[in-house]
Formats: sequence, structure tokens, C-alpha cells
Amino acid sequence: MKAWPVILLVCVAVAAGGYWIARDLSKAESSQAPVSEWRPAKHVTFYAIDGSTQTMRLRPDRGEDRARVSKRLADFESRWSDALSIVRRAPKMHLAAPAKHLQALAREGRSIQLTECLEPARVFWSAYLDGEVGVVLAFMADDPAQWSLERQTYLQYANWTKAVDACG
Repeated sequence: MKAWPVILLVCVAVAAGGYWIARDLSKAESSQAPVSEWRPAKHVTFYAIDGSTQTMRLRPDRGEDRARVSKRLADFESRWSDALSIVRRAPKMHLAAPAKHLQALAREGRSIQLTECLEPARVFWSAYLDGEVGVVLAFMADDPAQWSLERQTYLQYANWTKAVDACG
């Protein structure tokens, strides 16, 4: 019966100690310099035309790297989209010049410097650019393989956007 004051005293001591430790930790956290932006790596699954999959581990980039490359990619994608719009609206017999411009843009796009996170996904980016050019050339040549090439191109683009989402 006389043990309850001892138990009460121990409980008060533990609670007070916990309070002081938590207070000291919160002071230490608030006095630290801001920690750089860190995010865990993501496992992303990419799909192939044959139904197989490939999983890559992508670690998101630092904010300044991401912003720099995002601006460069946005500028390129704007010009790419404009060129594709011209190609899609041009009559078949007048596609030579727009197709040539699209090929030049594809070469430029493949040489864009990507972030460390996006670099492993460059294969999807390049395959998408080459695929779009290939679809236009197949259309010009009345090649029946155009439709399967278009399907592959969209799959590559989907894989590319998954990588961009994981890195962003």
C-alpha cells in the first residue's frame, strides 16, 4: 500500500524527463540550417509492346536541377508540339519539308541534357521522338506498318511521362 507514492513519483519523473527531452529536441531542430530537399527513390515499372515490364529505381533530383531541365524540356516540347500540329494538318504531298523539320527537332531533342533521375529514361524519350518521325515517314510511304509503329510510339511516350512524374 505504501508503494503507490513511489510509483507516482517515478511517473512524474519520467513525464518531466520526457518533457525536457522533447523541448531540447525541438530547440535543436529549429536551430539547424534548413535541410536540402530530399525525397526517397521511386520504383517505376515501364511497359514494352510485347507485354514485358522493366522496373527502374529513380531518385528525384534537387529542385534547381529539376527547374532548369524542366524549362528546357518545356521549351522543346512546345516547339515539338507546334511541328507535330503542322505535320498533322499538312496535305500528304506537302509533308516533305515539315517531316524534315520534325527530324531536325528529334535530333535536337535527343541531345537535350537531362537530370540524373531522367537520364535512365532517355531511351523512352529518344524512342518516342524517333517513333513520331517514323510514323510520319511511314504515312508518307503508305506503309501499313504505320499503325503498329504509332502504338509503340505512344507506349514510349507513356513510359517517358511516368519517368518525368517519378522524378518531379
